[in-house]
Amino acid sequence: MSEVAKEVDLALDRALGAFRKNVGETAEAAARKLRESVKFALEGNPEEEKRRIVDCTRAPAAPGKLAVVKHEPGGMFHWGKDAIAPLLTEGQERGVTVTGREVFAELRTHVLLNANVLDFLLGNQRFIPESLKAGPRGAMLGLCFWGTLYKTASNRIVVRYLFWSGNRWDSFYRCIDEVWMSEFYAAIRIMSIDK
Repeated sequence: MSEVAKEVDLALDRALGAFRKNVGETAEAAARKLRESVKFALEGNPEEEKRRIVDCTRAPAAPGKLAVVKHEPGGMFHWGKDAIAPLLTEGQERGVTVTGREVFAELRTHVLLNANVLDFLLGNQRFIPESLKAGPRGAMLGLCFWGTLYKTASNRIVVRYLFWSGNRWDSFYRCIDEVWMSEFYAAIRIMSIDK
């Protein structure tokens, strides 16, 4: 239950106590209905909650002529309880010229999100925060999902990324042997402590 929902639940408990003292059972029944409708509004319905869960263990999609070469299953990702954080490596932060392979090596200590989350976001664009259009430092070309690596028809290893095209969210891929600029962030997972 979210913090807001807990606060509303406490306030409704206090209101229930007041109704019991002043009005009686009928008001209590009305307050219970009010509590359920507020909880429903704050937490969503169970079917919507199920649609917010991404199974990161399943095989990812391979769009176009891409083939999956590495996939790190990440368990279940629950949109709304888990979160995505855009991250630059230390080399990227300092403006040092680094390749995608160097970025990938530096990211090993983080929980990387895989392409299943990318595809979920492309299919549910209402969940993508506006802040990702520009990125934390003002310019973001792409949010890379390093948990899944692909191979192109020409045997180049690539990572798919999410980007804002000006009117909608889309995805493309970038070769990890190329220079990796500071506008390509890694999508890392921030796990909720209240699961």
